[in-house]
Amino acid sequence: MGNVPSARTARGLGFRYEGMLRQGLSDVRGRHDGWIAALLSGDDRTPVDWPVLP
Repeated sequence: MGNVPSARTARGLGFRYEGMLRQGLSDVRGRHDGWIAALLSGDDRTPVDWPVLP
């Protein structure tokens, strides 16, 4: 499922979910999917739903 606490924190700060980077992250265990989010200086910072969060 990924790092849900980190995603919730980013969402709470107003970051916008932009998509999934399939197998875009790697570590000693292998490759993993990663969530992509962004916050631009002019964005409304009101939290919105993220499709990857329960």
